[in-house]
Amino acid sequence: MLRGVRISAVAPVESQLEAIYRAAARGEVRSAAVDIPTRPGVTQRVIVLTPESPRAAVVLFAGGTGITAFTAFLDELPPDASQAITLAYGARTRDLLIYRDLVERCVRELPEFNVSYFLETDGAIPGKREQLGRVSVEAMWPLIRRPMDAEYYISGPPAMLRSTGQQLRDRGISSEKIHIDAWE
Repeated sequence: MLRGVRISAVAPVESQLEAIYRAAARGEVRSAAVDIPTRPGVTQRVIVLTPESPRAAVVLFAGGTGITAFTAFLDELPPDASQAITLAYGARTRDLLIYRDLVERCVRELPEFNVSYFLETDGAIPGKREQLGRVSVEAMWPLIRRPMDAEYYISGPPAMLRSTGQQLRDRGISSEKIHIDAWE
């Protein structure tokens, strides 16, 4: 199965990016992140969403614009995808959930896709899968199918990366199953 990768910066090494993307589609890339030199002294980190097992549950924690690390993956999920995918998507306010339409399409089209939205300041609407507060492992834990076997991907502000990663480790998730996109 082809899994998408979103590159947030144009790199002059397009042929290298294409080769890595193709290798990921064949399942040959085992690392969750690839560092690609884009120009002298500058490296772009790319998360490759290729869980060790195509049946392993995937859990995505996205804070604010951190969702952009996952949009290509979400956009390219085939309608017959049977993999359990759980997304925790947080923002300060409802109008900052900039990819909510894409996420809602996934909810409609994929029977194994679950989402919870976290709003820091707006009043949450329970019928819309919203919660007041920040993205939280504790709030998501009951929604994760076989949490000890899942692969976890985290993208967002540095404080969220630290706290979410620590919360997962506190629950016994090994560091090898936690993949972090540090964009700041």
